[in-house]
Amino acid sequence: MAVVRFGVYDFDSDSGELCRLGSRVHLTRQTSKVLALLVSRPGEVVTRDELKRHVWGSETFVDFDRSLNFCIASARTALRDDARNPRFIETLPRVGYRFMPDAAAIQAAVLPTEVTNVLPTGVLRGSDHQRLRVAYWLGSTVALLLALQQPGAPAVHSRTTALPAARAAFVEAFEASVQDATALRRSVATMKRATELDPRFAEAHFALADLYVRLAMTRELPSAPALAEAEDAARRAIALEDVPETRHVLANVLLLRDWDGFGARRELERALALAPRWDIGTATYARVLSAIGDDAAAMATIDRAETLSPRCDLILYDAGAIYARAGRFTEANQKLRRAIDLGPPHTMTLEQWRAQVQFRLLRFAVVRGLWPEAQAAAVAILAANGYGEDVRRRFASQDPRPAVEAFLRRSIENVKAQAAKEYIPPTRIATLFALLDDDEQAMDWLEAAAAERDSDLIYALRDPEFERMRGAPRFAALVRRIQSPVGSASN
Repeated sequence: MAVVRFGVYDFDSDSGELCRLGSRVHLTRQTSKVLALLVSRPGEVVTRDELKRHVWGSETFVDFDRSLNFCIASARTALRDDARNPRFIETLPRVGYRFMPDAAAIQAAVLPTEVTNVLPTGVLRGSDHQRLRVAYWLGSTVALLLALQQPGAPAVHSRTTALPAARAAFVEAFEASVQDATALRRSVATMKRATELDPRFAEAHFALADLYVRLAMTRELPSAPALAEAEDAARRAIALEDVPETRHVLANVLLLRDWDGFGARRELERALALAPRWDIGTATYARVLSAIGDDAAAMATIDRAETLSPRCDLILYDAGAIYARAGRFTEANQKLRRAIDLGPPHTMTLEQWRAQVQFRLLRFAVVRGLWPEAQAAAVAILAANGYGEDVRRRFASQDPRPAVEAFLRRSIENVKAQAAKEYIPPTRIATLFALLDDDEQAMDWLEAAAAERDSDLIYALRDPEFERMRGAPRFAALVRRIQSPVGSASN
């Protein structure tokens, strides 16, 4: 099934991904399946029994009713829907549910026929812009344009009210951006055209900001100018319509460009004031609180995010890091093990997810000097990466500390080889050297991270792997260089 658009949401039933205004909204796999079946039959009643069979099949050890109730509640939370006054998911008591997007929202997601007939596939030249705009002015949008000239006209345009040419450019850019890095670059020009065709189209400004952030993070564009463009687009969007997702993008800009944790905190507080039950926004806020050293508030906030989405693997993964930075390793490990059970995220295989989470468990074990525990995590990583039982058995039979240290050295070699082919954050390599007590090499890579504007640096400096280095002059100098409160207690 193609991506279905309704309201400000886009749902891909093949991947199970839901996006709001271009930003991904977390769904568990089961909730995605429930939503996919409902969306595939708009206006029809889907019975509870049909949903149970679709999601759980012949599984016998499942509390179907409770699990289905949870999935429906999770879908409503993701869609910001209200069971008492639903816009999307209607409940028919004791029967089932019906997906009921409003007609205006559906029409907003479909390009008008005149757009699809004349819209070129490439980037339009300036003269093409003018011809398209004249065509639309002479067409069905004349009434809309006349209305916009009247006193009291709306200050912001949506996908429903945006000029058709701008809407067409928006859709073209949005669809291209999910393909690859080259398409992502092209989509910037197309999205910028949407903002020029209709400067009041707030979502286009937001999407342009988000595109620039993604290109900066992947090093597809030079970071500083890309993030400057992102900030400009985000602030234009906010001036038109202050929505939490745009504040979230602006917070990312402040972190990536300036390592400004306090500025990011301010923007996220504004986002959550607009959407107090936004799970992903709450989790991001918790990460920032952790980065600036407010451990108590960070733990309380990530706990709230977990309460909002108790089955979210990514929130639990973040919780593991946040609790570990606060020295609460027992709780951190519990969070990570639950993350393994609930994963993987849609973007990863189960094996990739297990390897990633187990590596964090290994790191925490090494920091605490729990070498047998670290060795067990390494064995799990080998299994996730496809190593046979004989290899794993030989590794497990070795003395734990030398075995784990050899594992870490081999990991450094592998990551460096990978870095020759694609961008690898320098903080990742710095962490491996810190685990081996090679402080000089770790500092070299941390300083490289600062030079490259590694987006992970503000978080990594508070990771427990670097706790031993906090009093070192080079570490303190790095903290001062990025103007972060990290490590201030040791200065």
